[in-house]
Amino acid sequence: MPGFHKRRWTITPAILMVALGALEGTKAAAQRPPAVNVAEVLSEDVVVRILGMDKDELNVPAVKAGDAASVAAAKRMEDERRAIAEAITAFRGGNGDAAIEKFEEAEKINSELPPANVLMARLCFAVNDQKVVALGRNFLERSADKNAARPEPYLMLAQLALVEGRLTDAYVLFEKAGALIDADQARWGDKKRKTLLKNVFGGRVSVCEQRQNWKQGSEEVANWLALDADDPVALFRKARLIFMQDPKKPESADQARSLFEQAYQRAMADAKGKEQLAAVPPAELALLELHSANGNSEAARAELERIDAKSTEWENDEREGSRIYSAVSQWYLGQNEFEKAEKYAALATALDKDSEALKQLTAVLHYFARDPAAEAEFAQINQEKPDDFFAANFLALVLSDAKLPDGSPDDIKRAKAVRVAEMNARLNPRSPVALATLGWVYFNSGRKNEAAQIFGSLEQQQDLQVAADTAYYMAKTFASLPAAEFPNALNRAKALIESAVRTTGAFRYREDAERWLEALGGTVPPRGTPATPPGGAGKTP
Repeated sequence: MPGFHKRRWTITPAILMVALGALEGTKAAAQRPPAVNVAEVLSEDVVVRILGMDKDELNVPAVKAGDAASVAAAKRMEDERRAIAEAITAFRGGNGDAAIEKFEEAEKINSELPPANVLMARLCFAVNDQKVVALGRNFLERSADKNAARPEPYLMLAQLALVEGRLTDAYVLFEKAGALIDADQARWGDKKRKTLLKNVFGGRVSVCEQRQNWKQGSEEVANWLALDADDPVALFRKARLIFMQDPKKPESADQARSLFEQAYQRAMADAKGKEQLAAVPPAELALLELHSANGNSEAARAELERIDAKSTEWENDEREGSRIYSAVSQWYLGQNEFEKAEKYAALATALDKDSEALKQLTAVLHYFARDPAAEAEFAQINQEKPDDFFAANFLALVLSDAKLPDGSPDDIKRAKAVRVAEMNARLNPRSPVALATLGWVYFNSGRKNEAAQIFGSLEQQQDLQVAADTAYYMAKTFASLPAAEFPNALNRAKALIESAVRTTGAFRYREDAERWLEALGGTVPPRGTPATPPGGAGKTP
């Protein structure tokens, strides 16, 4: 990062305490970083998800009585763990200089650790604040300059490019990372080298999938399997590619099923005795997703029948059963079949009563079903995690629609909805979802001009895909504009509503939208048929 010197890098502790509170359950009200407790700081979530490390690698080896080598190895690991924990604690306290120094200290102990700036970038990307995320990008660019012979910064830059749809950039960066791994083989132990190369091959496969280049994707998977023939994720990706080459051909589904089952068995064997889920889902879930994505609802429902037939098997494994029933619940939600969605969410919750994800799923189901319980559920999640984008976004939507017993708008709750949505939009200024929610909250609060400005700016974004609910918000806003000033507004609203009712996913306002479209003289089209104009960005009225 240009101009980086001591004491130049600071973030206020209050911001980081709120933004990173989820790492160890820190309360948002805390003002000082906690004392370093290595075991608490290096939680499973921090090590695996935030730092991108293998938690097993940080286990302290057993010490053999009288064995100086094992004593020294245990001491090195203890020193490494403490340095990493102190770095994270310093970061949470807003002291970036100390954090970098501690990460560099850890890297001197273990040369296989990623560079300090890469670890700093990962911490920044975990923060729900765009300024801190931007700082993370600077750390990553700095690492690519300072650590030009290391593959880790290029792997992260490649993943960012992939997420942002810059496929050519992503592929080139993955190739660069792979070349650097091969060029410095002496640095890596066999396990670490394989892990890095698997990330390279997995990234290349993802690029090929997005390009729909199934042949090249298969070649990349073949290289991956040459490295580790039993890798469950590689077997899973190979199965996907086989299916996608000809999704309507029964033989493709049969071949894919066989590989999916092999991948799942391998993943279950790897996870046995560990507190973690299998690395890949069972074949039935994989094929449910693929058949659904390809519009084959009959085949998708056949997979649901297979899942139901194995209910005893799922319920004997609480973690797997919870995952499977949760996925089925979300599938039914996407079909607007709320009763079945709630049934499977309840089955999942019965197996995992403390799951935060299931609490969120239940709240979402209640939101789409217009169940009053959604407000209290999202309010509780928001209170426990004020920096959580998901909870804040839905809470604003629920409060914005709130009504008094006589059916009139609840102005107090709508005013609170504005505050919640404005804060969420400030924390996530580039999020179309946060902006769409703010626009809808403004509209419901009578601030129609401000809502129109937000939706007008969203319509100017290139390649923006508008969800059905967002299209409904936009249509209601545009239709409210004065016809004399905006003569095209009503036509644009009608086009957006027609686009929304064609969608196949969960849509809270579907019935309202269909009635409105008919009132405007339109015809309700079958769900899933192409919309004209498309539901993405269009001409602002």
